[in-house]
Amino acid sequence: MKAYDYVFYDCPPNVYAVTKNALYAADFCVVPFVPDFLSLSGFQILAQQVEQFSDRVSGFRQGRRRSSITAIAVSHYREINAFRQGVEELRNTLAQLKAQHQVLPSCEVLEPFVRLSADVAASTGEHLPVCLHAPDSIGSADYYQLAQALEAHLEQL
Repeated sequence: MKAYDYVFYDCPPNVYAVTKNALYAADFCVVPFVPDFLSLSGFQILAQQVEQFSDRVSGFRQGRRRSSITAIAVSHYREINAFRQGVEELRNTLAQLKAQHQVLPSCEVLEPFVRLSADVAASTGEHLPVCLHAPDSIGSADYYQLAQALEAHLEQL
């Protein structure tokens, strides 16, 4: 009997011991992404590091699928040209990473994008998810819809 449908490991934005342990335990990796230049550069490096780590530990994961990036969740989104361009550059980079087999062929940028919201920032300070801190906020609505999109995406794999 399965106790959980999904287990999420929320890791720091690096590939040190905690993140490596989570990658070892995980089948899939979902990467949060703020549509800016630094995040794009970081995402490319992260994809390479996840692939290299998965290659190194694949012999210890017999009978299990290789841990790989399966989705990207865009956050802090605003309807301005710079952010639209950032998402377009992410999609172009994702196509290149797919061709290089550094992410799953089914990897996609999930929608909706989580819009920049004061309620999301305030919920962090309260140590609560935005869905509990401000259940009627746009941030809460975006995260609910994003969770549904992620579930649908994972069920197709």
